[in-house]
Amino acid sequence: MHFPKTEPLDEEQADYITAMMHSFCQNHLWKHGAPYGGHCMVIDLGSGKVYPGVKAVKQRLKEVGNACGQIAARWPGIAK
Repeated sequence: MHFPKTEPLDEEQADYITAMMHSFCQNHLWKHGAPYGGHCMVIDLGSGKVYPGVKAVKQRLKEVGNACGQIAARWPGIAK
């Protein structure tokens, strides 16, 4: 859920969030079965929008990993 009223999510932001939620469920809740992408949704309470789970989970996670790598390269203390 996303609560702020002044800064609603856009579809791209919601896609990244749903991809990370899917990955979390896959890595930590696997004992309960494989996650269903359609259930990994984001609800933006401020705007009243519901974003379904993204279909391109692998691509979004790759982009998140690349962004994290760039941040770590510029801020060496966080990689520890």
